[in-house]
Amino acid sequence: MRHLKRGYRIGSGKDHRRSLLRNLAVALIDHHKITTSITKAKTLKAYFDKMVNLAKKDDLHHTRLLISRLGNNPTMAFKLKNEILPKLRPVSSGYTSLRRSGQQRGDNTVLATLKILFNPTTPAKPDKAKTTVATKKMTKSKPAKKETPKQVKKETKTKKVAK
Repeated sequence: MRHLKRGYRIGSGKDHRRSLLRNLAVALIDHHKITTSITKAKTLKAYFDKMVNLAKKDDLHHTRLLISRLGNNPTMAFKLKNEILPKLRPVSSGYTSLRRSGQQRGDNTVLATLKILFNPTTPAKPDKAKTTVATKKMTKSKPAKKETPKQVKKETKTKKVAK
């Protein structure tokens, strides 16, 4: 019986579950969006919230804890702290969105897409190279149209004047 055992049963044991969550968290930090089974996504959602709350505490001890829980991957820990954390909403949880996205072809497992929710009020910094290319394309693509004066219709009805 599974008394006092919280969470979903993922993998074959504790070590497999831990490494699976680490790899999924690293993939989520790297790509900002992943598709996996619904049980793995639900478990990863809670795990990722804990990682973000560790990253919010800005001292050496919590940074080292974050690095160790992300599989001794300091680049992903610093990417979480420096790139993703400033763009997130100032709340204590709910940093991700979980959506069902169909079923897997082989075994008909329900799939889910887990996506990091960024703060919509955070202004995005545009890339200079992309904006210059886009403005060049817009100026070259279509010549300006000549405006023609609008024709005004004359009123055919006349007002009757009361005597």
